Amino acid sequence: MPEPSAPSFFRRFRLENPDAARREVEFLAEQVEDARYERDKRAELALRIRLGFLLTPLDREAEAIEALTLALALARATNAWTSEMEALLHLATAYQYRGHRDRAQEFFREGLKRCADWGTKDFDDLFYHHQGRCFVEQGRLDDARRAFENALRLREKTGDARRIASTSAALAELGRL
Repeated sequence: MPEPSAPSFFRRFRLENPDAARREVEFLAEQVEDARYERDKRAELALRIRLGFLLTPLDREAEAIEALTLALALARATNAWTSEMEALLHLATAYQYRGHRDRAQEFFREGLKRCADWGTKDFDDLFYHHQGRCFVEQGRLDDARRAFENALRLREKTGDARRIASTSAALAELGRL
């Protein structure tokens, strides 16, 4: 159930070709079942993460949450830390778009903690950026600004122009709110 009086989405992610994504979702669902039958946990994990990633922007968040919750458990059971980080990020986003922003924030914080614990900088910027969008939707604009500034600082270090532009645009739009 969505949180009461949840605000609209801030820069919600959408796919460029939703029809192709729907076709891929159908294919992935079959592949997940095949991987389960074959007891190929690594394949199942990768497929569930991709499936959850695609379902969320198709407004099928409940299905995404189911797929990603199972993916997170598989990632932890197989010590696949990169997959765990992806599952946490996509699970947080699915909860956010489902309207459960407090629950989403729990996953964003967990992802950032895992980044710190593991000493990795591979995902921090993603967690901060997505957390910032969720903060905006919660009306927590100061927290949003800090999250976006953290994401931008990290992205400027990597030089990823697309991600830098995305966070810069989010900060600019936040400034107009």
